[in-house]
Amino acid sequence: MGRKSGVPKGDAFLPGTTAAELKRLARREMDTKSSRKYLAAMRRKMGRSNRDIAKYIGENYEVVRVWLVDIYRGGISAIPRRKSP
Repeated sequence: MGRKSGVPKGDAFLPGTTAAELKRLARREMDTKSSRKYLAAMRRKMGRSNRDIAKYIGENYEVVRVWLVDIYRGGISAIPRRKSP
């Protein structure tokens, strides 16, 4: 059995944000990594497991787990990549 990430699924993940909104943000995002993070958040909002999400976006499971923890703690504002000064 896999390790739990401590990040809720479905409506409990990013309350007030819909899967459709996350999909729209992913499509608008020009940065590929940020777009993939929005897609990961969208799939989590749909109730998917970390492993399913990793397979869907073609990313390592542990990377997806870290992304989702960061997004859960920081909200969708934690998704866009920050430009280096």
